[in-house]
Amino acid sequence: PPGDPAPPGQATADVHASETALFDAFGRLPERVADASGRGDHVAALGEIAEFAPILGTYFDDVLVMAEDSRVRENRLRLMRQIQKTCSALADFNLLAKVG
Repeated sequence: PPGDPAPPGQATADVHASETALFDAFGRLPERVADASGRGDHVAALGEIAEFAPILGTYFDDVLVMAEDSRVRENRLRLMRQIQKTCSALADFNLLAKVG
């Protein structure tokens, strides 16, 4: 689904704390990555993503992205798409997957 994700509480009343934490942390991530990249400090930009990664990991442990409620699912997918877009602007992290 196109568009920006809404705050989780606008999609459902049953919001897990890790979903709110992810939404809030992601709200700051694009600007921080862009600022570091704009300075040519790619180490700092990657550091911002590395700092964000555990929050995303906790979210995946606690929340089912593909919820039955289509409104909730679509909002979560919009957030995942924005996260992927932000992080892939810096590097193709799929290339870092373990081989063998």
